[in-house]
Amino acid sequence: APVAPDTTTPTPVAPVVPFVSMPYVTAEGRGGPPQPGFFGGWLGRNLTLGLPRLRRRIEANLAYVMPELDAAGRAAVVRAVGDNFGRTFVEIFSMAEFQRRRVWTGPTGPGLAAFEEAARAGKGVVFVTGHFGQWEAGRAWLKAIGAEAVGVYRPLNNRHLDRIYVRQLEIGGQPMYVKGGSGL
Repeated sequence: APVAPDTTTPTPVAPVVPFVSMPYVTAEGRGGPPQPGFFGGWLGRNLTLGLPRLRRRIEANLAYVMPELDAAGRAAVVRAVGDNFGRTFVEIFSMAEFQRRRVWTGPTGPGLAAFEEAARAGKGVVFVTGHFGQWEAGRAWLKAIGAEAVGVYRPLNNRHLDRIYVRQLEIGGQPMYVKGGSGL
């Protein structure tokens, strides 16, 4: 006869589960469904603060570009970097939900009129964007208005995770081009 699993012996994962699920519970407690970005922000902040190598890399970059920051200022930026990266990463792995929620704003600036004119004329455009916040928001906006947007990406080092990553990116538009020797 099959033996039932021993549920009395804690596994290495057991102590982590309450902490991983806490942001979801907290988000639901505010009257809404769990938000992938909320969980991602929490995860990113904690990974950034908990991984000395990553924290040192961020601090070294800050010392280079913002040497005037004091220790408290650097700590605030490190925390914000973790929050932003975590939210972005989790939202990418929840791309259909991210697009459904439409949590982004549309573009602004002098290039918008040129884009609208090209769209009316049936011409394509090349968007060059900076990485301020969720870098897939621009492609999500384009898809929401009925425009298809290709993308360029750097493959993840983990090939199994990369396959999932590319499938999620393709929800935002196709094709996806690999940055590097095999792509662009």
